Amino acid sequence: MSDIIALDVSKGHSYCVYYSDGNCVTEFNFKHNKPGFARLGATVQCAKDPTFYFEATGIYSRPIERFCRDKKIPYALLNSLELHLKTENLRRVKTDNKDAHKIALSAYDNNYRLTAFQDPKYSKLRELCRFYERVEAYRKFNKQELYNELQQTFPEIEQLFTNKTSNLCLNIVNLFPHPDLVDSVSKTKLKNILMNETDKKSFKGQGT
Repeated sequence: MSDIIALDVSKGHSYCVYYSDGNCVTEFNFKHNKPGFARLGATVQCAKDPTFYFEATGIYSRPIERFCRDKKIPYALLNSLELHLKTENLRRVKTDNKDAHKIALSAYDNNYRLTAFQDPKYSKLRELCRFYERVEAYRKFNKQELYNELQQTFPEIEQLFTNKTSNLCLNIVNLFPHPDLVDSVSKTKLKNILMNETDKKSFKGQGT
């Protein structure tokens, strides 16, 4: 079996243990920066065909994944639930160095599936898809929040606009967030405010 390098990944740093033939050769904590990865690289150079094992921790484990891909080092990105089930008491006491040792020993007893190397463009595409989904979720949330607030402050706005997130509608809501503010000005003044403070092109039917 190839040598094992197991890591317990945290925010900005990881605890690393290097095992060979079931024995721990070395262990250390390193930061996710250039000197830290240089030390990790030196450990890789000492190991025989090493395989990395570490838990998927979202953005915190991304630097380790990048390191493995760049160095063409096989690695297993471990699912938290699977790791919990296969590593008894791993989460009972959260101690980074003990967790790293347990991950390494678990790798000897379990045939964890290695992560397949992919063309970087597919990884980038996956990242962009995740980013788009987050942006879309925020957009829908903010749109619903705007709708809820308008129902409490200016429900009549629905009678003027079918698209309540159009530039024209949002500009008017920003200028007059409550109907009392409209009642306080004359029609002439209201018209002048709207013409001066909003995009005149919007009055040509956009968003209404």
